[in-house]
Amino acid sequence: MGSGALIFKDGIFFLNINDAKKQKEPIQFAKLDTSYDIKTNDSANGKVTVEKSTAYPGEFVIVKTEPDDGFTTQMVKVLDKDGKEIEVKRIGDNAFTFFMPEGDVEISATFVDSGNKKNDPSRGNSGYNGGSGSVTPAGTGDTNMLPLWIGIASAAAAVTLITFKRKRG
Repeated sequence: MGSGALIFKDGIFFLNINDAKKQKEPIQFAKLDTSYDIKTNDSANGKVTVEKSTAYPGEFVIVKTEPDDGFTTQMVKVLDKDGKEIEVKRIGDNAFTFFMPEGDVEISATFVDSGNKKNDPSRGNSGYNGGSGSVTPAGTGDTNMLPLWIGIASAAAAVTLITFKRKRG
């Protein structure tokens, strides 16, 4: 029994089984015709970035935030084409993810004062998280589980697409 991988490339999901004797080419099982725009809105006290400007429905999208000095990311909001809020999961200190809906999305973030400003003599510290006045921002996490979550999300997206395609076909 071989192992395999689910691959998403250019709007197509492929299943690649790691057994060269049984499979010559990856199996294509879902093709998406339309990708949708991802727009990031300007946010006060920080920056929001995404790896790409478009994505296919069901695709796993990673959002990264870069808070200005002395600020932390409180939340990331993703709105679909109708203004409806899309569920966003925090996967790290400044990393978030969501599944792309069928339609364009707009992303914004809210940054709040963390009480930590680098080299602020009035706080008694010489750097971020240093000195007697340092505060660790709430909601911090670790990103070493990111590859696992990407794999799980990709598999879930494939199952959703297969189910969706079967219902439509």
